Amino acid sequence: MIIMFSQGNSGGYYTYPAKYIIVNVPFGDDRLEMGDDDWYTDESIEDAIESVIDTATKAAETVGLYLNGVAEGKDCRCCGDRWGWYNEDYIFESIEDAIKHADRCGDSSGAVPNYVVVNA
Repeated sequence: MIIMFSQGNSGGYYTYPAKYIIVNVPFGDDRLEMGDDDWYTDESIEDAIESVIDTATKAAETVGLYLNGVAEGKDCRCCGDRWGWYNEDYIFESIEDAIKHADRCGDSSGAVPNYVVVNA
């Protein structure tokens, strides 16, 4: 499962490592792929997805993601938090799809790369 975090330009600029952090999370939980509706509940699927998101967040933090930047005094209060929390619009089936999105939506000018890929 591929999860992407996006950076806002809090304070009017982007910072390293990139505008988008793309995280490749091995999804070893077969609950979403087995097709056997009888044994799992919506709650067990939500738990599995939450675990993947937590893993992705921790992996992204190793390269520079931080959350709650305004509350912690790291980011501009007028512009808001630099890094956004998980957003279901940023789940992709492949790294290539996430890169295409980053290239389509990101600004490739400037010193900060559009994306960085991290394996969880």
